[in-house]
Amino acid sequence: MERRDAENVKKYGAGTEPIQQDSSTSDDKHYAVIAVSSKGTSAMSNTLSKSDMAKRIVYTQEVGLTSEEEGKSLVDDYLKLPAYAWVTMCDGALVQKWIDYKGHL
Repeated sequence: MERRDAENVKKYGAGTEPIQQDSSTSDDKHYAVIAVSSKGTSAMSNTLSKSDMAKRIVYTQEVGLTSEEEGKSLVDDYLKLPAYAWVTMCDGALVQKWIDYKGHL
């Protein structure tokens, strides 16, 4: 419905695809969590901006790194499994994250 608004057609052109959020307002959104159960609701959690959350959320595991960059991934004993893996975060940062093998061995 917003796409058919005359002002939006003038600004973004005609079409059916979603209107992308303006970059000038993209970082002013904040999110919080509220738990809901049959007993009621919790207090609201601390709020986080999109950019703050992107630094904390893993987007994908990096698998294209060389064995020198990544470390050897083939082992003959589970005690030699790597403790960390390279991952890309939602903000684009490449970091190492600890691997929790509990329940997977």
